[in-house]
Amino acid sequence: MLAHVHTAALRGVESFLVRVEVNLSSGLPAFTVVGLPHGAVRESRDRVTAALRNSGFPLLNRRITVNLAPGDVRKEGTAFDLPIAVGLLAAGGGILLFMSLAAGEPFSFDASAVSLKSALALIYLITFGAMVAYAAYIWLLTVVSPAKATTYAYVNPVVAMFLGGLLRTNR
Repeated sequence: MLAHVHTAALRGVESFLVRVEVNLSSGLPAFTVVGLPHGAVRESRDRVTAALRNSGFPLLNRRITVNLAPGDVRKEGTAFDLPIAVGLLAAGGGILLFMSLAAGEPFSFDASAVSLKSALALIYLITFGAMVAYAAYIWLLTVVSPAKATTYAYVNPVVAMFLGGLLRTNR
């Protein structure tokens, strides 16, 4: 999962924009900061992971890559801790969880309002929808370049909404 956070940094007395890109991927657990980070920025991985764990956000054992763009300018200081933490939460879905807890959504859920037919339909949709999506994505990787295939994550929800509206039977 990829998340982008925009921030600013100082170079002398001038400021410049920095795009913090946080990627969570499968593989051996690691936390890498790239994009010419100075010592204090490289140490942010320890500060950020400790702060998130102590705040109750469990970090999965995944490969975490943080890119600080532009890559040709050295980034210094601890000012990147917050954008990196926000990027990690956005990439991992923690921000959505926090917002739903703040709104009280888990406490307002009434399981008795869900019929057996709708629960089975949801299980069917999750199971077979995931299989079809995975098969389509694997096929897509064989046909187009991986750079084009990454747009699938953005196009798929739009297509699903369109087909859902087109094929709906209850009005």
